[in-house]
Amino acid sequence: MSTSTEHDRDFHIIVNTRERTVEHDVLTYKEVVALAPNLPPLKEGMEYIVTYRHAVAPKHEGDLIEGETVTVKNGTEFVVEPGNRS
Repeated sequence: MSTSTEHDRDFHIIVNTRERTVEHDVLTYKEVVALAPNLPPLKEGMEYIVTYRHAVAPKHEGDLIEGETVTVKNGTEFVVEPGNRS
């Protein structure tokens, strides 16, 4: 009998249209930014804005800010882009 949990398997997510595989279901803002391909350097006063959709409830979509986490499932999508946070 298997004792595997969702914390022990791979999850296939999309970051800026590229498929990525992660080994755990709770990702931090920094982990998502690190998975984004070809990000331009930030100009002074800017930060990376991370939006997501198709995540695990209770919040299926929204913005992910530094210090927060999101629980993913297969197919969760992220967009990471430079911007000004207001």
